Amino acid sequence: MKPFSRSSLIALTTALALTLCQLTSNVVADQIAEPHIMENQEHLDIHFNKNVANLMDVIDSSDKLVLLYIFHSQVTHDPNGQDWTMLDKMFMKVLEELKSGYVTTYAIDCAAEHPEIDPKISLSKICERGEEFQPIFQLYKPAEIKINPYTGKEMPVQQISFASNQVSDPDVKRWITDNIPDYTQRLSTKEDADQFAEEVGIQKVYLFSAK
Repeated sequence: MKPFSRSSLIALTTALALTLCQLTSNVVADQIAEPHIMENQEHLDIHFNKNVANLMDVIDSSDKLVLLYIFHSQVTHDPNGQDWTMLDKMFMKVLEELKSGYVTTYAIDCAAEHPEIDPKISLSKICERGEEFQPIFQLYKPAEIKINPYTGKEMPVQQISFASNQVSDPDVKRWITDNIPDYTQRLSTKEDADQFAEEVGIQKVYLFSAK
């Protein structure tokens, strides 16, 4: 066998080094996960892994309908093969159609590290189910009447679960739109109008109708 010349060895070594660099860069690229579909969507009022430490306080103080979506980006299927990622795409499609203004969404990924967790949502119990994990989605509807007129106490936020057996784009969209709070107040008398005018902390719009 003819021995390699010095120039041939240098060329072979360079080629091997380039190949190794290419393989390493491919491995690194594979390890860098693509951003989740709900990341960087604040323009749609979607907050990704935000306010986890005091989430329920944030929800309770909101005047808008809130969607809480808890998922696990590393558990993409259940033991029966159900693809959970289809929920990500479905919710994203519905929220893009609704745009911002109707619902505030808090999307929490169980695979992320959360230094502080609101104990009111028991996130650790939800996330540590392994293959038995199932995504959770819940609506929180603010009270349309802030103060109970009989007790004088603040009305609580209403939790609304998804009740339909079928999970599709139209079903989810209807679930959200049917629960958008209605702050309309009918002013039938002058006393109603005076009381409404005296309420502070809210923006008011008057609509006059003969109906």
